[in-house]
Amino acid sequence: MQPDSHSHAEAVTNVVVGAFVSWVLTLIIFGVSAKFAAAVTLVFAIASYARSYLIRRMFNWLNSNPLASMATTVTATFKSLMEKIRSGLIWIKDQFVSLCSTLSRFF
Repeated sequence: MQPDSHSHAEAVTNVVVGAFVSWVLTLIIFGVSAKFAAAVTLVFAIASYARSYLIRRMFNWLNSNPLASMATTVTATFKSLMEKIRSGLIWIKDQFVSLCSTLSRFF
């Protein structure tokens, strides 16, 4: 499990790099003043930090919480089941297309 301080460091690093890129792109693409670009970038940087940090902590919690592990297993099982259903539906569609193709030769 990642310590809380590492989660903050990762989120801050991600936001600082992203904020710089965002600021430059805002200046180039929208042609606004540097001050306006900085204000817009600051708003999105704060939102980005919160999002990044909370997602990181959620994944750490999921990895350390037995109940969450069970939920992850249930989710994986559900995804597997849905993929099998999807494959079955694709097979049925292929059979139907083949049947229609065969029947079209007679009509």
